[in-house]
Amino acid sequence: MNCFVILRKYKSNSKVFSGGIRRMSVNVKRMNVTTFGEILRSANRCEYQIIDVREKSELALVSIPGNDIVNLPLSTAHIWSNDIITVSYTHLTLPTICSV
Repeated sequence: MNCFVILRKYKSNSKVFSGGIRRMSVNVKRMNVTTFGEILRSANRCEYQIIDVREKSELALVSIPGNDIVNLPLSTAHIWSNDIITVSYTHLTLPTICSV
């Protein structure tokens, strides 16, 4: 499994788009599985948003425990990718961990 941490921050002078959306700076870093496992087991897990982009068939074999995991399969990215910022399945202020 590959994991990435996506850190998003609003730019202080960013333009506000319709719906109150502002441009953000995004920093993506690779995370090793050991660190990801430590976060999953820690009391600080709630400080992260975890998105699993694996397919349903892959989740049937092995899934990440917890009801706080958001599953957005890559095969359906054409459906959710344009809405990722505005729809309630993302939390814009939390660092996002994406497991692939």
